[in-house]
Order: sequence, then C-alpha cells, then structure tokens
Amino acid sequence: MVTYGFFDSIDGDRKYNADDISNFFLKLISDGVFATPANAMQVTATSGMAVKVSPGWGFIKCKWINNDTDCFLTLDGSDMILNRTDRIVLRLNKNSRDIEIAVKKGEPGENAFAPALQRDETIWELSLAYIRIWAGQTEIRQEDIADERWNTDVCGWVTSLIQQIDTTNLFAQYDAAFWNWFNSTKDSFVPDIREWIENTEKFIYPYTFPNINGNDTLNASDAALIQNFISGVGAGKYTNDAAGWAEFTAENGLPTSSYPDANGDGIVNAQESALILDFSANATAGKYDNDKTGWNKYLQNKLLSDKQESLQKISTDLAALKQQFVPIVKITQEAYDALEEIDEKTLYVIT
Repeated sequence: MVTYGFFDSIDGDRKYNADDISNFFLKLISDGVFATPANAMQVTATSGMAVKVSPGWGFIKCKWINNDTDCFLTLDGSDMILNRTDRIVLRLNKNSRDIEIAVKKGEPGENAFAPALQRDETIWELSLAYIRIWAGQTEIRQEDIADERWNTDVCGWVTSLIQQIDTTNLFAQYDAAFWNWFNSTKDSFVPDIREWIENTEKFIYPYTFPNINGNDTLNASDAALIQNFISGVGAGKYTNDAAGWAEFTAENGLPTSSYPDANGDGIVNAQESALILDFSANATAGKYDNDKTGWNKYLQNKLLSDKQESLQKISTDLAALKQQFVPIVKITQEAYDALEEIDEKTLYVIT
C-alpha cells in the first residue's frame, strides 16, 4: 500500500488522522529520551522506597511525552528473604491512548533479573532505569539504581536529526561476561545462605567459642586477655598459634582453653576482640544467650549479613562501573554547532 501526504483537501477528499501526522517523524526521530539536558528523565533516589524521575521529553513510536516536573514513584516493599529488580519505564498504551511513567515490578528470586519489557501491537515500553531491591531493604539508595537511558536495546537517546550510534552491541559482550562471573560467584553463596535460613537450629559454627576465663560466658575480660596475647605476639614473646596460646594461658594462670580463632582466619587478632565485645553487648541487650548456642547464632547471623553485603557490593560496583560509560553520538559539525547545550557527559563524534 502506498501512502503519502500532505495535500489540501477538496470537498473532503483528503483526510488525515493522528498516525498520518505522527508517522511523518518515523524516519527523523528515533525512540528514546531526548538527550538534553543531561538529567532528562533521570531516575534518582529520594527517601524510603520512593524514587524521582526528573523532567524531560521522551519519544515512543512517533508519540511524545513531556514530563515537565519531578515525577515521584513509590516501589513496593522488599521481600524478607529474596532480592528483586524493578524497572522504571515509559509505557505507551495504544488502547488507552496515553504514555505513562510507571514502575514495572520484578519477581523475587535467587537471580532477581530485571523484568522483560512488553513490546507488542498495544503496549511498548522503554526502560529508564532498573533498581535492585535487596532482601529486607527499607530504603532505596542511589547506588541501587542503574541508569538505562543510554542503552539503545531498552531505551536510547533521541538527538533529533543527529545520527545515534547503536550502543547495544558495544555493551553486550561486557554485560554477558560480567553477569556470567557475577552469577557463578553468587551461586557459591546461595546454598549456605539457604541452609542458614532453613536450618537455624541445626547450624553448628565450626570455630572456637573464645571463652578464656572458664566461666562459660563471654565478656570484656575475654576481649582484654586476647588483646594481651596479641601484644605478646607483637613483642615476639608468643607465636600466634595453638602452642603460643597454651604458653600464654599457662603463664597467666588461666584455665586451659582452645586457641580462640573466632573468625576462622587461622590467627588471633583484633577481630576476635571486637567480635567478643559486640556479642557481649548484644547478649546484654537480650538478643542472644551468653553461651555457646548464642555465640553460634550470633556468628551465623553475622556471616549471613556479610555475604549479603558482598552480593550487594558486587551489584553496586556494576552500577558504578556502568555510570562511567558515556553515551556516544555521531554528529555533523553543523549540527554540533547548532546544539543549544553541550552535554559534557556525551562523547560527540564529528563526521
């Protein structure tokens, strides 16, 4: 079918609808977010589980959206056990004849991938950002938000008649390599975490209960004795091992006790002292019983928290790394000179 336009109507023989007008831009403007200013449609953290989408223009399938003020969205609360990834999207709905800024909620899970975008005859979505929602999280931080406006696979920059370089292939190999490594690293944590959650009462911590005074409880005096031992090791008086510990306890008239390597790194250092003081404070507050069972639960929870923090740091590092990549556009000298504002975060290739 051949279509054309526009011509004056004579006695109603030339009638045009919204698509006829919109399709005029089909070969002139690509889908995405207009590139100026630099923070157009940018998603940022505010407070609690809320985020803000800054003002800006977007373009989807020859339809435009103008967000002329800050748009605030609240994400659902986190799962207590599993992580989740949500997206903030621009959603074109041809049935309702509108474009909205919306939260696209992901499914909680071990991998917690960002939800797929809907793209069909009725709905077409562009992703402004994805947001990591960590288990038990009550506040979204900026480092949990990964900007996707630059990614032409899910959004992209609109630069009017300026030709836009497709960055999808540029980052595809980088993303694939990273996620392969990330998932293999994460998977090494998951079985232990699941076991701790499901078998709390059966969990036996493999390291020593560092009770030195022989009264079967931990307190500040145990931490002080460890500090004395560390000082002796530093002065060359004792070796930092079971033999050196036995010599230390004998010289100080202390009950025979196991080498108090509480964190399993093979030596006794200030970390053991700090762990005892922290546990003692929690026991005094009634969070744990001051005995071997309470000590096991304390270290179990600490290891669980440490491994979850490790996973969060990996994802945070990825988001920070992605922020270092700048959008690249191919542009003529005349078009560059005509720009109202030069985005310092964009690499312009003059052709």
